[in-house]
Amino acid sequence: MFTATAHGQSARGLARPADFWRDYYMAADQSLPRMKLAELSGHGDHTIRRRVAENRNTPHFVQYFLAADPSVDVRHALALNTAAPRAVLNALTKDPSAVVRLAAATNSALPLPLLIDLADDQHPYVAKRARRAAQRILERRTTRTAEATRLRQTQ
Repeated sequence: MFTATAHGQSARGLARPADFWRDYYMAADQSLPRMKLAELSGHGDHTIRRRVAENRNTPHFVQYFLAADPSVDVRHALALNTAAPRAVLNALTKDPSAVVRLAAATNSALPLPLLIDLADDQHPYVAKRARRAAQRILERRTTRTAEATRLRQTQ
């Protein structure tokens, strides 16, 4: 007899082949060779592709490929990756899924112009998150400018 887990799955539902778990842990390894990450990005299981999308060392050409992945989970993970290049983040801010656009709006590496674009998003949560993030960036810039001006005046 199996008991339910925290996510409502039975222990039987968690059973996976050994090579799945090997690939799962390899995909998250920051020291894994880039070509192995590229190979894993084509894995048949979206869970492995999601782990590749989360990896900060995934090559940019692989990230471009993953930005068009059919799995929302993969695109969501990529949208949160602070090492994703601007072109990938730009594509993800236009994703059909609001979940992916919301994740992009929470990415601290998202450039201000893309946040400003997301501030007009049709989904209210995405727009609100983007406006808050843009406001924080602008407040930090204002604070730094004021501090720099004070320092120049005291010299």
